[in-house]
Amino acid sequence: MSADYGGAPLASFARCRWKVSVRPGGSAESWFGTGVMHADEWKAAWIGHDPETEPPFEPPADDREPRTPRTAHLPAPRYFRRELDLRPATSVRIACTARGLYELHVNGVRVGDGELTPGWTDYRHRVPYQVYDVTDPRTVAGTDAGWRETTGPLRYADLLMGEWYDARLELDGWDRPGFDDSAWAPARVLSFDHGVLVPSPAEPVRVTQDVEPVDVRRSDGRTIVDLGQNLAGRVRLTIRGARPGDRVTLRHGEALDDDGGLYTANLRSAEATDHYVAAGRPVETFEPRFTVHGFRHVEITGHPGDFELVGRVLHSDTPVAGEFSCSDATVRQLIGNAGGASAATSSRCRPTARNVTSGSAGPRTRRCSCPRPATTRTWRRSSPAGWPTCAARRRRRARCSTWCRT
Repeated sequence: MSADYGGAPLASFARCRWKVSVRPGGSAESWFGTGVMHADEWKAAWIGHDPETEPPFEPPADDREPRTPRTAHLPAPRYFRRELDLRPATSVRIACTARGLYELHVNGVRVGDGELTPGWTDYRHRVPYQVYDVTDPRTVAGTDAGWRETTGPLRYADLLMGEWYDARLELDGWDRPGFDDSAWAPARVLSFDHGVLVPSPAEPVRVTQDVEPVDVRRSDGRTIVDLGQNLAGRVRLTIRGARPGDRVTLRHGEALDDDGGLYTANLRSAEATDHYVAAGRPVETFEPRFTVHGFRHVEITGHPGDFELVGRVLHSDTPVAGEFSCSDATVRQLIGNAGGASAATSSRCRPTARNVTSGSAGPRTRRCSCPRPATTRTWRRSSPAGWPTCAARRRRRARCSTWCRT
């Protein structure tokens, strides 16, 4: 059943109530809020890092932050802040997004519980935004040249490579009023292009389940934790007794090899590795926020002491409309795995290098694995099935056995 709205045009940031009556039977009512209804109502600018405020980024060259060839190019994410005094108000709404992942903080408190916002999309065509209702007389307003930015403990973050967090570099109080940001650089206004902004159409991604380990094994300075099922998400690690500068490494994989080690060949170029550098506190907790992995097993190195680990399933928080049960334990487990395998970046696959194949991400590269000398060419076709074959394989009416996107 549907009903067309025939009232006055809805205003931006309005709170609207609706009620439906069924005769006989009763009624139900609820409310919804509107976002920015017209693009010309946006007053905020796209802001970012101004490269003229510091030397060009150079990959770290010392042992304090070793990089692999796949992560050497990843710059440290930026922290942005501004402090404003606003008139007392009963309700303040913030529309927020980024061409990348973001978290919003107001007066020292994280706003919202969505993960990996604004979501997986092609930023050239649309950028979803989220609206938050904040009741506070002092809050964040539109982005402009008055904002300031710097780097912090988050040294890099990537959906495929993982996250590096150095707790020694934490910016205590950076998201609270009164913080001294005089050493921060001014943000750069990049553009006022609002045409790509759209209200977020999907349910937010949230942590929908915690998964406890079913087995923990230590060998040769490594600890393998088995969560008992494949999932898309991350882990929350709590360690005790770490010294300042101790680096704890978490590698993720879906299976173990014949020797009981972590099997990662199926990840191809994805490292799926998180690093945490301890600050030296008695108890420290690390949970990456800007990456997601598909895994069942976690390998821990760099911390031989006590720890606690729990798997955190990330999933689009769509209301459950039904349930399934049967007498076969294997089928029940399969259904359970399907519920935990849909991560934020895609509703169909976990983010490993073999399945990041969005057609909107640009040209794709196909590597020929024929016995003849290997060549690499680039085509702009929409799907692997449409790609041409090399001459050697075409004569045999067979396609090359491997392909990749770079």
